[in-house]
Amino acid sequence: MNTLKARCSRLVLRTRVNVPGHIDWETYHAGDDFEVPGDSSFNVKVTQATAYLCDYL
Repeated sequence: MNTLKARCSRLVLRTRVNVPGHIDWETYHAGDDFEVPGDSSFNVKVTQATAYLCDYL
């Protein structure tokens, strides 16, 4: 997903995310957030229904 700079917040369950500059997939839980640099992309892996909200900065 190509983006402007974004701050994404985990809302429910567990999500694994790979963002630019990180070699490994990171696990995020409810209430966690992560930032994605502008003009880049990130990958998301989910094993259960999940949701997250991204604020574009």
